[in-house]
Amino acid sequence: MLKKPIHARRLGLGAAALALLSIATTACDSGNKSDSSKSEGLEHLQFQFGASTAGAETANVIIAKYLGYYKQQGIDADFAFAGNANVAENIALLKQNKAQIGFVQANPLLNSAAAGKPLGIQMICNTVPFGVVKIVVPENSGIHDIKDLVGKKVGVSNVADVNIPYIKAAMQRAGVSSSSTKFAAIGTGAVQIPALRHGVVDAVAATMNYPVAALAAQNGFRILPDPPGTENILGPGLAAVPSWVASHKTLAAKALLAANEGTVFAMANPEATVRILWKMYPASKPAGMSDKAALAQVVPLLKARLKVMTMPAGKPFCNFDQAEWQTTVSYLGLQDKIKDYTPFYTNEFVQKSNDFDAAAIREQAKNFKLP
Repeated sequence: MLKKPIHARRLGLGAAALALLSIATTACDSGNKSDSSKSEGLEHLQFQFGASTAGAETANVIIAKYLGYYKQQGIDADFAFAGNANVAENIALLKQNKAQIGFVQANPLLNSAAAGKPLGIQMICNTVPFGVVKIVVPENSGIHDIKDLVGKKVGVSNVADVNIPYIKAAMQRAGVSSSSTKFAAIGTGAVQIPALRHGVVDAVAATMNYPVAALAAQNGFRILPDPPGTENILGPGLAAVPSWVASHKTLAAKALLAANEGTVFAMANPEATVRILWKMYPASKPAGMSDKAALAQVVPLLKARLKVMTMPAGKPFCNFDQAEWQTTVSYLGLQDKIKDYTPFYTNEFVQKSNDFDAAAIREQAKNFKLP
């Protein structure tokens, strides 16, 4: 087993935005956990992803299974993909223990608590240390900043998209009302492209579960400047039910460690990461393309995704700063209702989830050859 702390610049975990509705797992080996994992003495754990299938946005966490990182930690990891569901359904999955670790944004936790209805979910790993949403528009659009969204139709993943409150708050802080702005549910990722190109919506709120820069660059779109004050707002993070965390601390720490190892591997060898993903999920490879053409399309998406997960120098994987929570609370206008941020997150697993030899992982990635 690989040990030793990371000393280089850190990268956050993958898979961003929400963990979702169904547990229709499509992972390779996912249907065989009851027999194989028990016979090997492995403890089962399911991740829930806010995407409809495996892709560049989830690759780094997933390929850790193929590489044996979870198994080295005594874990039989599975991955579920469900598409676009609302936060309540996501929370229900975790509370029903149908998934143990999921991906959420901070704002639904904060908004619900401010309304006196805490969701009972705790973030256990900071995965995207900055930014919450990017607004993408056609190159020739008359929309140039957040204020120009007045009276426009903005495409979002679903009607309960966690980014809607941020957009409304940004418009309010810019001195304009969002009351005439319409939010249309169009899904996430590639399905957003035709909706924007054909004028179904005027702009798209591209969430972190799709590499926004790549989306814009490849399709003749542009990204609006980030609204002032959003630099230190929390992005997506891994979350779990506190009672599950309390009774599964070792399992949680080991799962985060293995996923972090997968991220280090992905950054060191993006092409191998994509090839592993295709081997695990053949349907994730773009159809009707040669390997060369498909790699040319997918590898830049993975690199873009990894870039937004890059942690500031000296900051370890999974670590939350209280200042980030304070900024997020203030941006949402909840500072008078939420004074204590500690119920919403824990840094308990930072040290153990970073206790591996990153240099050894990079060397493995550099020399890796897919059988």
